[in-house]
Amino acid sequence: MKSITYAQLKANQQKEVDNFPFMFAFGREQFDEMLKKNNVTVSDICSIGCGGYIRKTDFKAMHDMFDRHTAELAEARKQNKFLKEAILNEMSNHEYCVTYDREEVLNACGITEDDFQKNEDVHKAWNAAKKNYMLAVEA
Repeated sequence: MKSITYAQLKANQQKEVDNFPFMFAFGREQFDEMLKKNNVTVSDICSIGCGGYIRKTDFKAMHDMFDRHTAELAEARKQNKFLKEAILNEMSNHEYCVTYDREEVLNACGITEDDFQKNEDVHKAWNAAKKNYMLAVEA
């Protein structure tokens, strides 16, 4: 895999999600409008929860996309620079200086607590990112 930053990977993946034909409706009127706008019937779609719908024919493509995103993140995390950047970014996103919730930050990076405990590279990246983050917060 070519070198990519965490921000670039997240932006690329977000663009793909934004372009996926998700449909949303919150209430009966919006639901009816959604069906009409997308030229679908109730039997053509399935719920993905939280007011979201997709065409049944797009179900596999949606899962393939999210599975690929997970694999891309896992592959990129093998690069220590990327891993440190990911952790640092998610510390900021999840206000680590307020919550000190390591698990929340790790989960956002696709890392389990078990990975953190067993993988020395993850542990080193965490410590380096935390040091940089706390220096920036205290500045």
